[in-house]
Amino acid sequence: MSFEEEYDIISITEVNKTSYVDNSFKDIVAPFVNGIEKIIGNPHFCKEHFRRRNLFLCEAYCLLVTGFKDATKLLQFERQLKIGAHAAILLDLYAAGVINLYQHCENHKLGDRKLDLYIRVADENLSFTFINGIVFRHLFYHNETKEQKKQFNQSVSDWLSSTQKTTGTITSIMNNLVARGILTKTGFRIPENFINYQTLNFWPDQELEREIISTGLREIKPDSFILSLLTLSHVCDLNFVSARLDIFFKGREKLVAKDNIRTIVETQAQVLKSPKFIRKKFSFENFNSK
Repeated sequence: MSFEEEYDIISITEVNKTSYVDNSFKDIVAPFVNGIEKIIGNPHFCKEHFRRRNLFLCEAYCLLVTGFKDATKLLQFERQLKIGAHAAILLDLYAAGVINLYQHCENHKLGDRKLDLYIRVADENLSFTFINGIVFRHLFYHNETKEQKKQFNQSVSDWLSSTQKTTGTITSIMNNLVARGILTKTGFRIPENFINYQTLNFWPDQELEREIISTGLREIKPDSFILSLLTLSHVCDLNFVSARLDIFFKGREKLVAKDNIRTIVETQAQVLKSPKFIRKKFSFENFNSK
């Protein structure tokens, strides 16, 4: 079996020959672009935190989704979750030094000027991991020469919008988790005709759960990898999908953790506890004035 067949590369290149961008789709994409900007704009963002991990960020994102009932169907067909997976891929490539993400000022109508986030290729000759393969063929489907690849320039918003009809990327991530013995395929379901996956090796999932619980409830500062994962998941929670992180928390813990995670994401871990749960210090002056 060829690499293209194993990772469903052909379906990616076929879909993107149209280079179609749905402007209405950009409304869904915008919060994810803002999330990426927040992540890489954090002065404490550390690429090394990604390199120490045994998972890609996009794999960790997909593992979170497998905790839901009919999770694979959500992952393959829900626009917002799919965009989140592709946003995670961009951050994986950025952390690996494959691409640069930079802001560029665009002139819009009526003289309006806006800073947009753009993708630029930094090194297309890095090791041929599965993620480099699927994305580089997606990015370069119309760029044949090495010089054209170096000149590739597209906004993050347009690139994420162009993934709306792409299914091969998600399949490739799930297949790689299967190849690594973390997930297993359990066949197709009728009539939906989508693949079911079940967890085979629970250790990676349990590690993610442990770190998310520690961050949400115990004020443990997350590293850049977990903070990025929480930021993308929080975008889904806040804007689209109810109870995105609820699989890890129960009862009152759920409310506390979600408020804390919201604060952590908004401040990029500069504050680890929601203002709601910070007790006011006891003051004799206030006590005596009553």
